[in-house]
Order: sequence, then structure tokens, then C-alpha cells
Amino acid sequence: MKNKGSAIASSIGRHHVLSTERLVLENKRAHFRVKYPAGDRPAFEVHGRRLEVLDLSEQGIRLAYSQDLPFEKDATVAGTITFRDRARCSVAGVVLRSRGDGTAMQLVTGISLARIHEEQRCLIRRYRGTD
Repeated sequence: MKNKGSAIASSIGRHHVLSTERLVLENKRAHFRVKYPAGDRPAFEVHGRRLEVLDLSEQGIRLAYSQDLPFEKDATVAGTITFRDRARCSVAGVVLRSRGDGTAMQLVTGISLARIHEEQRCLIRRYRGTD
């Protein structure tokens, strides 16, 4: 029986693949990280603005960088994530870095493991068998 947590939908160029090897190599962190392909990204709402969530874990988030809404290192930021299924989750964290490839934050108020697994399952179902 396959472990439902042993594959992840990831984006390579314009193609989406499921790869157990990519899951193991890219997730050598304390918490599993879901990487979202373009077009399937949740929104992070803060200060009346919406930013795309590039990747997400129980204790971390990386947002699309916005020159209009720059975040300073060590700033505390609170906002709401709206997922594709319209579920919402309030989070708060501290900015680790903010540059062209995104704004990374360590979450103080994070995401449940159950929600992270649900996001992973949704991406696997959506991209299974595509390449």
C-alpha cells in the first residue's frame, strides 16, 4: 500500500509531476513543506492586500514578493490564508527574509498538520498522471 504522504505535486517549468524522490530531497526540514504550482496557490491577505502563497508548512510560509508591500526582516506579520476550497486560517509570524524570490516567515501561529496533509492530498489528486 502506498503512503499517501510519499508524493507531492511540484512544478517543473510548465509541467507538473509527482515525485517521491523530489519529496524526500526537498523536505529535509523539521516540518513538511507543500510547494504550490502557479494557478493553484492560496492567497495570504494582509493590510487589505492579497499575496500568493508559494509554499507552506506547519511553522513556515513563503509569499510571493511584492515591491508594493515590502516586509522588513524581523517584522511581525499577521494575516489570513484563504485556501482553494475557501477554508481560511489566521496566521502570524516573523519575517526571516524578503527578496525577489519571496518573503519567508517563521510562523508563531501556524497551520495544523491536518491542513498541510489536506493541501498535499488536493495537489496529488489534481496533478496525478500529468507531466
